[in-house]
Amino acid sequence: MVATWKDVGVNYGGQHIGKGITRLLKEVDKYAGKAAAPIGERPSTWMTVIGTFAFPVAAVLGKLKDPWDKLAILIGGFLSTGLWDIIEEAMVSAGGAAGAAYVPAYVPPPTVSASAPAQTAVSESAPAQTTASEKVY
Repeated sequence: MVATWKDVGVNYGGQHIGKGITRLLKEVDKYAGKAAAPIGERPSTWMTVIGTFAFPVAAVLGKLKDPWDKLAILIGGFLSTGLWDIIEEAMVSAGGAAGAAYVPAYVPPPTVSASAPAQTAVSESAPAQTTASEKVY
């Protein structure tokens, strides 16, 4: 199949509409006062899950005509990528390791006082150092 400008518009358009829906769902969370709520209490979580399945089902079972069928599938596919975020956030909030990152703790370097002489320890088992003139061949 040769791609046409219509195909490009449907593909790009589907992605942008999906992103717009995702952004709109975040605003719904804010408006409902649930933006900081646990993941299962946010409207965006459930709307993302429903949209992930509803758009492709509507395309197939609703017998949408071209290009609307492809557009619905692309929107549903874009929303399905949000499932990764939902799963990852649920695992992190449940104490899982998904999304956990190593964050090194800051340890300040030791400070050396200029007035105190540096102390060095000499080991009893360390061999004595000799100069070249003291070496016996």
